[in-house]
Amino acid sequence: MSVSLVKNRNFALEEVFDIPHENNEKQLVEVNSNNNVVKLEDQKQEEEDFQQARKTQKNLLSIAEQALEALLDLAQSSDSPRAYEVLSKMLKDTSDIAIALNNLKKIRTETVINNNETQNTQNNFFVGSTAELQKLIKEIKDIDKE
Repeated sequence: MSVSLVKNRNFALEEVFDIPHENNEKQLVEVNSNNNVVKLEDQKQEEEDFQQARKTQKNLLSIAEQALEALLDLAQSSDSPRAYEVLSKMLKDTSDIAIALNNLKKIRTETVINNNETQNTQNNFFVGSTAELQKLIKEIKDIDKE
């Protein structure tokens, strides 16, 4: 059996030693300005989810507007208080959908801004002798005491 394995160079060591196969696929990642590692696949998925949610909200808004027109005609023709009650509820629901669409855009903008935030690091150097540095430190401590 070992002779056939040596002759066949296209065998997997995992199969020979009966160990589970490890997934060694490499993933592309990006390190943003906050030193957070973000998988590029996750960013792509987030963008797709945002676009799908936005598309759904717009479709709901379009359908709600059509339903409002039909309900308005029905309420005017029937002069029924119940029809006007349903119409007012539909107006509120349509308004809520528009607000949700606007909030979705705000949340997306805030997320993009937070991911792209830059972090400033300020490094200060003192050029001089140690005696001058000690004198400066002493002066700062004296100022803080006052």
